[in-house]
Amino acid sequence: MHILTPCKFVNWLSRMAVLSLNIAVVVLCLASLCSYLVSTCNIHSGLQFYSCTKYSRVSYSQPYKCGFWYWQRCYRTKYTHSAHHTTCFKSCRVNGGWNSWQAWGAWSSCDRACGRGRRVRYGVRECNNPSPKNGGARCPGSHIRKNSGSCLLKHCPVNGAWSSWKAWAVWSSCDKTCGNGRRTRQRARVCNNPMPKYGGLPCRGSHIKRESGFCLRKHCPVNGSWSVYGPWGKFSECSKTCGAGAQSRYRHRTCNNPKPQYGGRNCTGPSIKSETSPCNTNPC
Repeated sequence: MHILTPCKFVNWLSRMAVLSLNIAVVVLCLASLCSYLVSTCNIHSGLQFYSCTKYSRVSYSQPYKCGFWYWQRCYRTKYTHSAHHTTCFKSCRVNGGWNSWQAWGAWSSCDRACGRGRRVRYGVRECNNPSPKNGGARCPGSHIRKNSGSCLLKHCPVNGAWSSWKAWAVWSSCDKTCGNGRRTRQRARVCNNPMPKYGGLPCRGSHIKRESGFCLRKHCPVNGSWSVYGPWGKFSECSKTCGAGAQSRYRHRTCNNPKPQYGGRNCTGPSIKSETSPCNTNPC
């Protein structure tokens, strides 16, 4: 029969206390591993912080009664476990994000020496808001943007060009009050298609075109004029058979060189010319 002495009872209580402490430490450890507070990923450092429990084990010597009748004092190594809450961290993936666009750069030179041209300028941004970390994706799109605009260093010379001819103006008055005369008319064009500018050349040629034509207000009076005399006709029969008679012959002219027209005067003078010659001059 085993007799439980007071010393044995005290030793048994000590063993039970250590066993209870170990069980409590294991339970606490499992609970802390299964539940901890996780923070969001820090985009600047690429670290994710979370609450965790750290454990430590400390050894110590535990005396106990040993030997015959438990009169001796012996020692054995024991361990105590402690747990404390702290903050742990781990790396996390951070995708890149664009920063704001920087101010536009200076304009480039105009691509034309004169007249309307084009020029460009550029703006940049950086993929640092945040920068990609730990295998995170780079920023989508381009880090450069382009802006173009119109430019004008100076105007190019513009040479003049004629417009279309305008309609003919009315005819001028006839230059003669009667008979065939001349009259004129004209039309104009303008050097505005385009007009010369910025040192351009003027239009070549005249801005006026003229044409002339015949005109007749009325016919002028034509005075009649004689034609030349025609040939002489034959002499007429002698007026006497003896004793110095006479005989005549004639020639004619016509008022048709020209004939009188449009109120002109007729020819003046006779239209017939006669000539007389003696005949039968022998005595009766």
